[in-house]
Amino acid sequence: MRYPKEVIFCLLLFFGLVATQRNHWRNTKIQWRIVDEQTGNTTILTPIAPGPERSCYTVKIGKLHFSSIPKNMSRMMKRILCELTMRWKGLPFTKANDERLDSNDLKTNTTGLVNFCVTKKFFKNTSKRSQRRLSAHAKSTKFFIWRDPVDRFKSMYTHLCVDNNFCGVSGESISKFAKANYDFFQNGIDFPGITKDDSGTLKHHMKSHIWYCDLREDYKSYHLVKYSSDPRENIAQLEKLFVRSGFPRDLSKKVLSRMDRVAVRTGEKNEKLHEKWKQEILDNPTTLSYVLASYYYDYQLFGMEMPVVKE
Repeated sequence: MRYPKEVIFCLLLFFGLVATQRNHWRNTKIQWRIVDEQTGNTTILTPIAPGPERSCYTVKIGKLHFSSIPKNMSRMMKRILCELTMRWKGLPFTKANDERLDSNDLKTNTTGLVNFCVTKKFFKNTSKRSQRRLSAHAKSTKFFIWRDPVDRFKSMYTHLCVDNNFCGVSGESISKFAKANYDFFQNGIDFPGITKDDSGTLKHHMKSHIWYCDLREDYKSYHLVKYSSDPRENIAQLEKLFVRSGFPRDLSKKVLSRMDRVAVRTGEKNEKLHEKWKQEILDNPTTLSYVLASYYYDYQLFGMEMPVVKE
């Protein structure tokens, strides 16, 4: 089958633009040098450039538009925004529904409350084109939650490898997982010994911030909420955005109080475990180098300070 010249030209132009854009992200001199203590061999790590594919899951309520990124309070925000939707629309929100919404049990979480938010299309995947139309809407309040990549990485490791066993042999230590993650996104080497489905789960969760929605091109149109381990700091930032979008302050405070309640119930055990993984990353120059090379642009693009690798 022969294609018209116009079609061939458009295809060549498209793939040329994709390659040019990826090379633009690669155009940096920063690198990390790792020396194998046993062999003396040196490995040079360079920042992972974003690929042409991306994921985009947004929640739209009135003028408020949230772009969700895994392990950046995404589940918590969906609970808060679902409650906000129901109360804003004057729909009943009982104590029983509230408890089901906070549950991690899949059987109790598939209730009318969650399904309402999905079926009414408040929570839905958003295409790149519609996301760009959203960018042009001057009155909308677009926001995403930025989480320090080291902090996010240890949370992903705990959730994916320790709690759910998605990682295979790479999950035996956070150091192994950091290397496997870099090799997967930079060199196309799949995580060893895992299923195709588990590989897809890891890929979805482990992408950097700039692989989601239109953040890499249009980040200046977003409000950045900087994640904090202190829920009061998160609540203060989000309350401003909710009020800015036209929601009453009392209602905003009410739905955001969920964040404080859940933190009190689940905090201490998880905090100790997460702090352990985080310290292992920061204290090991090789592990930290792999993490920074994987998520360099999440620091650079959003003007955030990056940890320094110890000599």
